[in-house]
Amino acid sequence: MNPLHLCRFAKVAQQLSFSAAARTLGVDQATLSRQVRLLERELGFALFVRTTRAVRLTPEGEALLPEAIALADAMDAAQRMVDLLSSENDARVRFGMHPFVYWSPQVRNLLDRFCTAGRGVVTTTSGDSARNLARLGARTLDAALVIAGCTGPAHDVLPLMNVRPHLILPAEHPLAKRASLDPADLVGLRVATFRPHRDHEDFDKVYGPILSGGVDPVHVSEGAAAVVFHAAADRLAMISLRPRDNPAPDGFVRRALNGLQPVSFVLARLSGENRGTLNRFWNTARRVIAN
Repeated sequence: MNPLHLCRFAKVAQQLSFSAAARTLGVDQATLSRQVRLLERELGFALFVRTTRAVRLTPEGEALLPEAIALADAMDAAQRMVDLLSSENDARVRFGMHPFVYWSPQVRNLLDRFCTAGRGVVTTTSGDSARNLARLGARTLDAALVIAGCTGPAHDVLPLMNVRPHLILPAEHPLAKRASLDPADLVGLRVATFRPHRDHEDFDKVYGPILSGGVDPVHVSEGAAAVVFHAAADRLAMISLRPRDNPAPDGFVRRALNGLQPVSFVLARLSGENRGTLNRFWNTARRVIAN
């Protein structure tokens, strides 16, 4: 006797409809009917009285139904436990990088320490704050980098880094002689930049204060990756979020921008997540921050 067929019988008996039970189970009605008939053949007696308009239980079906329901409930509980155990033992963390800081030492240190310690495997995607949070909500990501202030009560957060925009200037530019620059110094300065086709919120938070201060933006249609090539070819300035001690490209110098507030990035996950591998990833992040 196939236990699955008993469970299918229980679902039909509870709804007294093969079509409704098939929709609930997500199976074809013909398949469901065939499984119940196979069960009846194995048992040697009918479980249903079928007419063109209705289905009702036979006395034998009524007698068997409580045990079939108990079996179906037990199988559902076992499947839930299997799913939970599989999740607990999944060594993968799906991590949403942020395109503005994918290069950051903190991120690289976190991923290196987690993976080299044999704690798990990290798969990555890239998206802005809104997209990463949506993916967390849909549970297609386990953790993500987002700009601080975008999260809500549904999230746990760890402050991971603060970044401050710098200006990258051609070495021959007159402003390159100064150690730092004020916003007023940038009026009329030609700056190579990109403009995202969608999801402008993060871009405006980070780059808006500079681009709205009187610079002459030169938009690179090919995207962020092509900005440095256009800047080098046309000797344009660029905006950088890399650390101040990170070397500028050949032929360029890095200069601090005064009066700009740092942009904070946090690591986020859904509150209440308690999967072992994700907890180990989270605790590794705590240690990276502490150091």
